Amino acid sequence: MGIFLLAGLVLGAGYELVRANAIKNLIILLFTLFALGVFIFNDQVRFEIGLILAVGNMLGAWVATKMTVERGAEFVRYILIAVVVISALVLLGIWDAVMQML
Repeated sequence: MGIFLLAGLVLGAGYELVRANAIKNLIILLFTLFALGVFIFNDQVRFEIGLILAVGNMLGAWVATKMTVERGAEFVRYILIAVVVISALVLLGIWDAVMQML
C-alpha cells in the first residue's frame, strides 16, 4: 500500500520524495489506527505476532532511511519505480508466466 501511495504522491501529484513520504506515513497512520481499533473491538488481534511484525517494520525503515541518506532521492525514485512495475506484473500474472518460461 505504501509504495503505491508514495508513487501516486511523487509521480502523480508532483510532491518531492521526502514530503510525499511524510504525507504517506500520516495517511497510513490514520487508517491503521482506525483499522486496529476495529480489529481490537472484535478480538481479532494477535499482539505477539503484531509485535514481531512491528520490529521487522522498524528495521526495514531504518535500513531504507540509511540507504536514502547515503544514495540520495534519485536512487529511491528508481527503486520505487521498479517495485511498482514488478508489483503490477505480479498482480497481472505476467511475472509468474515469465518465471515459468525461464
